[in-house]
Amino acid sequence: MAPRTPDWYLFSNRAAQAQALADHVADALRRALARTGAVTLLVSGGGSPAHFFECLASFALDWERVWVMPVDERASPPELECRNEWLIRRTILTGQAAVARFVSLDQPMEARALRECAPWPPVLAVLGMGEDGHSASWFPGDAASLEALQNTAGPAVVATRASAEPVERLTLNWSALAQTTERVLLISGDAKRTLLERIAAEGLSWQKYPVARLLSAPLRVFWSP
Repeated sequence: MAPRTPDWYLFSNRAAQAQALADHVADALRRALARTGAVTLLVSGGGSPAHFFECLASFALDWERVWVMPVDERASPPELECRNEWLIRRTILTGQAAVARFVSLDQPMEARALRECAPWPPVLAVLGMGEDGHSASWFPGDAASLEALQNTAGPAVVATRASAEPVERLTLNWSALAQTTERVLLISGDAKRTLLERIAAEGLSWQKYPVARLLSAPLRVFWSP
């Protein structure tokens, strides 16, 4: 399937981008909570989403009915601060949002286990992207990442390898992300925007640029310089 053109939301600065994305996610969670008893939010780590996480935590939601799960995780890093769990706990699960439930990826999970540990399918996934075209912890040239991007297995947590430390990663496979009601890519900088636009325009493959897998389904992109 050829990559789809994503829906772009452009902002003049990262503060406006973070606030707009927090508004969007909070609204999606609020609407989902009105329809069902509990919901799951998937989020990526790294430096980019920290301000968005802080903005989201300020919203008045029924956080007791929200499960927060990382899309990917650093497996056994030398320092706790390297883990996405640490970032999520320090930024989202604070204040009134402290009662939300955190779901760890530390134990590899098959489809049944994913559905048992959190409300499924997730309402929304917020992902990031590297300048090499990686997303989640799907990396170019990594055999395990390419296997995770196939659409042949059920939703699961899989082990992959990054090209830089910390090397050992855990990540949801594409089948898990594909079941999410909505996917959003949070990126900043001209290099990432140019690469993503090129992938969509030229139909570049996810085997070379794993982020292209996200373009096989509807995707919103929140971008700032």
